[in-house]
Amino acid sequence: MVDDSFAEFYEQTRHRVGAFLYAMCGDRAEAQDTAQEAYVKAWQRWPAVSPEERHAVVLHHLLDLPVTAVAAETGVSANTVKARLVRGRRSLAALLGQDIPEEATHA
Repeated sequence: MVDDSFAEFYEQTRHRVGAFLYAMCGDRAEAQDTAQEAYVKAWQRWPAVSPEERHAVVLHHLLDLPVTAVAAETGVSANTVKARLVRGRRSLAALLGQDIPEEATHA
């Protein structure tokens, strides 16, 4: 069973993702279907990303904490957080079958 971190991820992102997809396609049903497909794919692949990388990605990208705050929260250096963010984004992009631009790999 996937841990509670995915449930937290879903709860923190579902409204933002739904609104984004609706703005993109203009059809609420299509936006909901697309979001559901994306979350199922992410849920299936969630365990393949290390807990440390997931934690860094959730704190930084979903809770909007700066790298220094993530470092303080996790008890590691800011450089370690940056490395985890890069690895986490790359892992998620690869697992979800997407390429990410090079500038998005920098914390």
